[in-house]
Amino acid sequence: MAQTLVLNPPLPSHLVHQFPLPTFIENLAIRSNGQILITVVNTASLVLVDPSNPSTPIVVHKFEGVLAVTGVIEVEHDVFYIAAGNFDLMKGNESGSYSIWKVDMGSFEKEGQSKVEKLCDLTNAGLPNGFETLSNDKSFFLFADSEVGALVKVDVITGASEVWVQVDEMKCSPEGLKIGINGIKYRDGYVYWTNTSKQLFCRIKIDDHGKIVGEAEIVTKDILVDDFVFDKKGNAWMMTHSNNTVVVVKTDGSLVTAAGELNEMTVAGGTAGQFGRREDDQHILYVTTTGALSAPVGGDKVEGGKIVAIDTSKFE
Repeated sequence: MAQTLVLNPPLPSHLVHQFPLPTFIENLAIRSNGQILITVVNTASLVLVDPSNPSTPIVVHKFEGVLAVTGVIEVEHDVFYIAAGNFDLMKGNESGSYSIWKVDMGSFEKEGQSKVEKLCDLTNAGLPNGFETLSNDKSFFLFADSEVGALVKVDVITGASEVWVQVDEMKCSPEGLKIGINGIKYRDGYVYWTNTSKQLFCRIKIDDHGKIVGEAEIVTKDILVDDFVFDKKGNAWMMTHSNNTVVVVKTDGSLVTAAGELNEMTVAGGTAGQFGRREDDQHILYVTTTGALSAPVGGDKVEGGKIVAIDTSKFE
């Protein structure tokens, strides 16, 4: 891995909302109105937080009969898909327990509730994690199966799912953490992904028909990453989970630690990030955390998961 520049001082940040201990937030999606939807692992809930009124989060839906909610993606305007299944911090993951659910937020403001319905069961999946769509094709989305080590395609009409691509760079390391491919994003004709256990950031080219072209490429290695997001310039903002930082892989390949430190709590247990969608917050990176529940800071410090807003406007 290239040497990492550490910003001093780090980018400015502030707390949007902190949940009680224990709260393990896995992922987030931002509505067009700026509200944030988060997936909470330990309560199997989809929760809404409004940055303009963050003190009163709303449980959009609690998924019964399962332990966790993981990935989330907006496929059409205000129509989201999530994965729900059995993941426990102490006992681990239950393969084959997951299902995909459609959450329509279109009537939420008027009726105070969303329309939630199951799309499909994922009996052959291990651990659905990061979600992504490709360009303007709204007929399907992809999810990273972190346990199997593959990208899976899900048809939003029929619910049919199939392994879309599986390469060694997506699989778990033979030893250690059993989380391979994790975060996924599509940009400029490539699908990018992080591999947590192998500490890789990779990409593979696809054509206009969604077919894989060529071999997987390693963009950066020896970097521990959970999920990530691109900014408008093409820099990749990485949430490093147990390293408690946000690291930027710049377009020239250089690395910059923009926020957090290994032994402090600013973004402790950072899991995912998204940029704001309102005109006044598109420079704000919203980061979700676990509160260091899976790796206590300094061996003993934990807190409730939270949403942190990082101001990236001065980042060069």
